[in-house]
Amino acid sequence: MRCVVACWTLGVAMGHVGFENTTEIRVQRNQMQIEVKAALNLTWKFLGDQAPKFDDEQSRAEILPVLEAHAERLLKVTDGGAVMPLREKSVAYNQDGAVDFILTYDRPSVWPVEVKALFFEVLGPLDSGTMTVFDESGGPLPEGAEPLKGRVIVKDQPGLGFSLVAASAATGVGAETQEPVGLSRYFLLGIEHILTGYDHLLFLFALVLACRSVKPMLLIVTAFTLAHSITLALAALDIVKLPSVWVEAFIALSIVFVGVENVFFKIAPGRRAALTFAFGLIHGMGFAGALKEIGLGSDGHSIVGPLITFNLGVESGQLALVAIVLPILLKLRKRPAFEKWAVPAMSVLVILMGTFWFIERVRG
Repeated sequence: MRCVVACWTLGVAMGHVGFENTTEIRVQRNQMQIEVKAALNLTWKFLGDQAPKFDDEQSRAEILPVLEAHAERLLKVTDGGAVMPLREKSVAYNQDGAVDFILTYDRPSVWPVEVKALFFEVLGPLDSGTMTVFDESGGPLPEGAEPLKGRVIVKDQPGLGFSLVAASAATGVGAETQEPVGLSRYFLLGIEHILTGYDHLLFLFALVLACRSVKPMLLIVTAFTLAHSITLALAALDIVKLPSVWVEAFIALSIVFVGVENVFFKIAPGRRAALTFAFGLIHGMGFAGALKEIGLGSDGHSIVGPLITFNLGVESGQLALVAIVLPILLKLRKRPAFEKWAVPAMSVLVILMGTFWFIERVRG
């Protein structure tokens, strides 16, 4: 039970990242540092029979030496086809409760470099993560900087190859062209993103909670869909840019606003749909952040197909959830006590959760 609660907390803290593992490759002036960040439930899967039975501070402390021993088996890194030896390694639990594996190698001397995530051998065919490359040869990059290259990694494509532009010019090695992940994977990624996007789901739930019939519910869902589809495309194409911290904070505020409306005001369906459209524009920026994090388009391939397919996945997951929740709410609406007590009580919980996220995101 403790492990389940910890994993849920991690999901809440991560907002709507939707990935259980991320791998960031940073090529620096004198070394190459790779950070593999994995959720606790995934990390225990790496360890197999060695995984702790409980997730508490004592178990985490006791398992650290095992994690450190396992760290060097997470990746296979080659430069010019030769395996690069691991120079240093460290393991720590981060503030989200996930595990950070920091692996340090010498700076590659031959290009291209290939990084393969060996830990996908214990994962299933539907599991996915991200792998991104940052060129920090000139120094640390600012927060939110675009990756040199990135992609979604899956069991049958668990890595990527890359060459730095400067190194390619000096050695005559051209940048590697790599086949993109299939469009079906972006569809599944869209579904995964909305199902694990707890803030988006809570916002949508708070909206339909106050609806008294099918028509306003469908109007609100349509407004939200149109709005976030617009800004998802604009942000992914770099036509519109906002700092991610602003976007995440505004998303949390939108949840608080809707909860307050549910408790203190009787909102006409038309006005609620207009507000939903306005807030949906901000949520679309959040959806785009998931695609930007994996470096969509940084490998030279067209982003139009993945963008459309990802959005279709988001909409499919969203509609499936609405189809489940809608009849339940309509049935409950027939009970006077639900309108009088349950709607305000649940709306207060929505306000508290949105406020918690807002404070966490502004501080973090």
